Amino acid sequence: MRADSGDSTVGIALESKLEGTGKIKVLISRRNKSLAVEEVEKLVSDRVADMAIEDEVNRLIATAVEKLNLDARVEEIVDPKLLLLSTELTVVADDLKGEIINTKDSLGVLSLSLLDLASRQEALRARVTGLEALNASVAALEVQTASSTAETADVRSRVEIVEKELAGLKEKFNVEVVEIKTASTTVQTAFVVNQTGSGDVADFKSGDVSIMNVSSAGKVVIVGELEVDGRILVCSSGACSSRLDAKVDDTMGDLGVEGKVVAGAYEGYCEEGFEWVPGSAEYGTLPGFCVMAAMATLTPDPSPIPNVMGEGSLWTNISQGEADIRCQSLGAGYHLMSDAEWMTIAENITRVAGNDADPVKEGLQLQTADDRRQTTEFILTNGNAIYGLSGAGEWTKGIANRSDLPLVGSYDLPSRQAGWAEYSEVSSYRSLGIIRPPYYMSDAENGIGKIKTGESTANVRGYVRGVNGIYSLDLSHSPSEALAEVGFRCAK
Repeated sequence: MRADSGDSTVGIALESKLEGTGKIKVLISRRNKSLAVEEVEKLVSDRVADMAIEDEVNRLIATAVEKLNLDARVEEIVDPKLLLLSTELTVVADDLKGEIINTKDSLGVLSLSLLDLASRQEALRARVTGLEALNASVAALEVQTASSTAETADVRSRVEIVEKELAGLKEKFNVEVVEIKTASTTVQTAFVVNQTGSGDVADFKSGDVSIMNVSSAGKVVIVGELEVDGRILVCSSGACSSRLDAKVDDTMGDLGVEGKVVAGAYEGYCEEGFEWVPGSAEYGTLPGFCVMAAMATLTPDPSPIPNVMGEGSLWTNISQGEADIRCQSLGAGYHLMSDAEWMTIAENITRVAGNDADPVKEGLQLQTADDRRQTTEFILTNGNAIYGLSGAGEWTKGIANRSDLPLVGSYDLPSRQAGWAEYSEVSSYRSLGIIRPPYYMSDAENGIGKIKTGESTANVRGYVRGVNGIYSLDLSHSPSEALAEVGFRCAK
């Protein structure tokens, strides 16, 4: 269709088509897309590429089976007797099968408590294939060519012993551990469940509650907690590409997804002392980030640690650039909190009714603090708590030129604006794209905060947030200044 003004296009027509339908030649050019579309595509691609998922369900099942322990009596009685049986039997396989079928009433149900198979000899063979010794015995029975009535009776006697032991295990299975052992030279699978019917392949229970179920259709349902020590791969067509396989690290708990990830909400994992903050589309911080729950604490180590509930001394007397370097020392992805991240937190706080310090008074009244104990608590929409966001000043990763500073009232020069002013007094924000509070929250009396440009002659100013208000902004200091009243916190 022909593009209207403002539409994203895929190409330029090389010939005209005035009416009707038909074909024309078109020059395809992806650069014809709008910049917004291209940026969104790149953002989505980067976000998905950074994520990692892997599928370790098979390993979980294998691990669960390995952790099953047979009662020691199976190893003590079954292994030596069946190995002896392997060397002594010389009956023809078909004759032995007939003898076992004839004695099914006396054999009863052979069970490892996991499967409820028929009591025929075929079911017995399936149950003991996991045991290397019994598997060798069955293989020997199938290739023997001689027949002996006395040996058959001996077989029946030995099988009855096995049946009694397995029956005892079945009664005690809820409290006993089942262990399946194989010889060090075996090349066969230790445990196989081959469901030829329509029922579930396996159902693991605790009491009467199914905690893991494997259906005959291949669906695995786990109730409770799935812990994977390694990686998870989610792939299509029964196999993952070699590129995805190489990208997902099995030592880092990575998650690799070949298709798209669909979720109602996303929350990242944060290290101790950090809290996850939901991102904001307005401030470009989606899907979210980790931030120190409180300002950094001064330590002998170059790396800062969070100051929680007034413990320790705040790390002040540090410049904006040095604070960023200290945050980077924490590891990849860590940095001094940006101004957009600060404003994401501030906006999130205003959307939680529980942060209203005076619900009776009209409007939202936020807490402020005149001390530096960092005990002022704000709750985010995801329930996480952030401390000390209003009280002491904090560097954020933002700078402004002196010529771009906002004008307050009738002042013409920023150098004359010495004191704090209400946001409502700002006559012009000029070209500085600062992030300011919503128009309906411009009164400092409700804990929003004020703005200050100061008398400094420094041509470059650093952002200081949080002086007695979550929207407070002090632009009176050079980024190179180390101030006793200004600290910082890190984000990732």
